Amino acid sequence: MKLFSLAAVFFIGFLAAAHAQQDADERYVSIYNMVQQAENLGETGDPRRALASLTSACAELEKFQKIYPDWNPAIVNYRLEDLGRKIADARSRVLAATPPETASSSSNLIIVAQPSATEATLSAQLRQAQAENETLQAKLKEALSSQPPAANAGDLDRAQEAIRALIKENDLLKATVETDRITNGPSALHRQLAEALENYAAEHQRAEKLASDNAALQRELTARQDELARELADAKRKSSRNADAQTATLLQENQRLRSRLAVAEARPAPFTAGELELFRQTVPQPLSDSAASASNILTSTAAPTTAPTEHSIHELPSGTAELVDSAQRHFSNHEYDAAEADYRKILDLDQNNTLALANLAAIELQENKLPEAEKHITIAVAQNPNDAYNLATLGFLRFSQGKYDDALDTLSRAAALDANNPEIQNYLGVTLSHKGLRAQAEAALRKAIQLNPGYAPAHNNLAVVYLNQTPPSPLLARWHYQKAVADGQPRNPDLEKLLAEKGAPFEP
Repeated sequence: MKLFSLAAVFFIGFLAAAHAQQDADERYVSIYNMVQQAENLGETGDPRRALASLTSACAELEKFQKIYPDWNPAIVNYRLEDLGRKIADARSRVLAATPPETASSSSNLIIVAQPSATEATLSAQLRQAQAENETLQAKLKEALSSQPPAANAGDLDRAQEAIRALIKENDLLKATVETDRITNGPSALHRQLAEALENYAAEHQRAEKLASDNAALQRELTARQDELARELADAKRKSSRNADAQTATLLQENQRLRSRLAVAEARPAPFTAGELELFRQTVPQPLSDSAASASNILTSTAAPTTAPTEHSIHELPSGTAELVDSAQRHFSNHEYDAAEADYRKILDLDQNNTLALANLAAIELQENKLPEAEKHITIAVAQNPNDAYNLATLGFLRFSQGKYDDALDTLSRAAALDANNPEIQNYLGVTLSHKGLRAQAEAALRKAIQLNPGYAPAHNNLAVVYLNQTPPSPLLARWHYQKAVADGQPRNPDLEKLLAEKGAPFEP
């Protein structure tokens, strides 16, 4: 009830402002109702009556425009244009529904029937208006019955005026929209929509570009992570290799020091009964001084043997064991060229065969081909650094090159790996003797004899050591020299001369 009262106040104010044009408004509303009725006829399938109603409404609106030229020209013009379109559409539907033989006269029929149709239309509009008026009055009475006693029948007129004003405002808005569409193109809403769509398209394109850039950055990040992972793995491998290399170096140094310490701490083997008997004998003094000196007698050495070690036999290429046997025979007969040829045939089948490389180096040492021997034995040691035979051959090479410290380190390692090899002990004793380490040299040479009492080179070298010690032991030196010759060592005239000068001449 409060809402209705407020609406009534609003309607009263609005009627006061529009009272000057009340007649024009009522007439326009009547014309508008005619248009609505004509449209209803068209929707119910009566195009002829719809056309007649639309034509009548158009004629009335034209009269209205002449009588009230200042009444909302925009609305009247819009409604005239709209009626023109609707009349053309209704005429097309009438022609479509007219048989072909009467189509040519259809327009004349419409014109002739126009007066009666107009009257019928006006009668229908009147009846419809009366019915609508009665309906509105009934609704108004119903509304008034629920209002306070202050309400009266004048509210109906004001309500009708408000309805006409709303209709006029609606037509005005339609005309404004249509005019804006014709003169200015799309409405502001359309422009806003177009701008929004453009912004959306721009943002969508930007989002796609950002997504593409993000994907590219992701791929770059993944590639960089993979690269860093590889670099880290490489760094770890390098670090590991460096650590392994350092560890290997430290282990080698540790082995070298341990081997040198074992050699330094070695004690000579006990003298035999025959040697002890010599200490009870006296040596006659020489009749005159000799120009020869014990220090000028070079220590006798022998080249390494070429018998393959057991762990190397299985490394030979298939069918080459006979070549090894042949090479050994040639070497024993001092046929070094033939022995060398046999080992080179093995290397033709397996260029990195450790056994063939080491034995070929031993032959080249015997032939004093030191550069060739170094090339082959270096490869063999690199492939098998813990092979005692390889190390012994390399040690003898270093001794032959005058590199006594290197020879001592290498031979000490070989002796630690194969402590029961008299040949290695012999090389070690000779090297120690050249280093001036007489006691250690004597210990190594005596161990070689202890391992193999018939090893002639060790007896020969031990004789030299005893002649060079202070004081010399000529009888002991002669005893070992005799053993050496008896076991096959070639006679040494210089050593025999020195023995004679020391009062212990050699007697075959």
